[in-house]
Amino acid sequence: MNLKLFLLFFLLYAGLPTSILSQPKPATLVMEHINIIDGVNPEVQPDMSVFIENGLIKSIFPSDSRDLPKDIKRMDMKGKFLTAGLIDGHVHLTVKQNREETLKKLLYSGVTSVRDMGGDARIYRQLISRIDSGEIEGPSIFYSATFFGPQFFIDPRVKFAAQGFQPGEAPWMRAVKEESNVKELISDAKKWDVTGIKLYSSLTPEQISQITEEAHRQNLKVWSHATIFPSKPIDAVNGGVDVLSHALGILLASQENVPDEFNAALKNLIPRIDFRKVNPDDDIFTALLDSMKARKVTFEPTLSAWKTRPRVDSTKVTNRTMSNTAAQMDIQRIIELSNEITRKAYNRDIPIAAGTDQAFEIKFIHDEIIYLVEAGLSPHEAIKAATSTNATVLGISDTRGTVEEGKVADLIVLHKNPLDDIQNIRSIEMVIKSGLVVQGAE
Repeated sequence: MNLKLFLLFFLLYAGLPTSILSQPKPATLVMEHINIIDGVNPEVQPDMSVFIENGLIKSIFPSDSRDLPKDIKRMDMKGKFLTAGLIDGHVHLTVKQNREETLKKLLYSGVTSVRDMGGDARIYRQLISRIDSGEIEGPSIFYSATFFGPQFFIDPRVKFAAQGFQPGEAPWMRAVKEESNVKELISDAKKWDVTGIKLYSSLTPEQISQITEEAHRQNLKVWSHATIFPSKPIDAVNGGVDVLSHALGILLASQENVPDEFNAALKNLIPRIDFRKVNPDDDIFTALLDSMKARKVTFEPTLSAWKTRPRVDSTKVTNRTMSNTAAQMDIQRIIELSNEITRKAYNRDIPIAAGTDQAFEIKFIHDEIIYLVEAGLSPHEAIKAATSTNATVLGISDTRGTVEEGKVADLIVLHKNPLDDIQNIRSIEMVIKSGLVVQGAE
């Protein structure tokens, strides 16, 4: 090798990690004769071709309608179905023991992005860097900073997700006090690359409004538990939040008095509620859903939180109060009510987002999509809940969430049509993330 070329190579590449040097490049290819479920139109677009270049969907056109370069990679997808990559809108990656394996399984299942709802920002930064460099495989990770009142300090997750900091002082796990400068708290969180602020517990209606207004001013989303003890769902809606999580939290709107803190509610309120007497047709739910529609608040019911595996027998949950509460609850009635509230929200055209609330063991978003159909959504709308709606929740709908020209090539190929039978959403044949083809999906 010429000495000058050798020196140039050394200066440019010698200091780079091996993972970056070996990272595969996005493919230039065309998928031909494929049926597209684009996430915009409710009908399938049959026998189409999708041209992918530099990680983007460059063009979409009827197959055999254009001449293609002879050296381009062509994939005959006759009889297959294409949708946007799936987005799990509610995960907790911090608590994973085998996190790398989980991330790979999620990606191979068709999940190309996740929204993490409360954990250690340092871990997420590291994971994102390793995924981007090609060192490990996994979906794109978007994450939140969790805000709560001082009463929540007793929860073990505050310490677990912010080791090295005093309780409530980590920028991504922050206590909001009466004397707090909310502008500074949100600015500190933003420096850690969070996409949104999660409102969790022990916040007043006035604090909710103040945090939400400032977060929006700083171009951050606000994602909230439906009930933020002592604040109720209507307080979060009136405060201007973007998303309410958990159907169970919606059901608590019918309770006259709620404690000031999440764990106190688990001990003293929720186990004592007779959910057989909760009527989803009550005026309080009607008014709440009407307000959500008027203020364009997205609803994320997390039906998987109960239906995938009722956590009654869990030995892995570190919050024993949560486990004990689940053991005392009428899980079947909660499932029925959650389905009914979800159906009512859907019938009002409230956007529905799909999330599994994955934490202590892996869950797959396909289950949540299927549960949403069981709750009353059409297959098309349930798929949108895990694609285009979640992209909107994350603020990335300009680049992801649908199969359209100019979007990032986050895509999945299915053997069978999920609009005919939503169970077919599991029939993964191929996953493409940012133009990179993942073969042998699990």
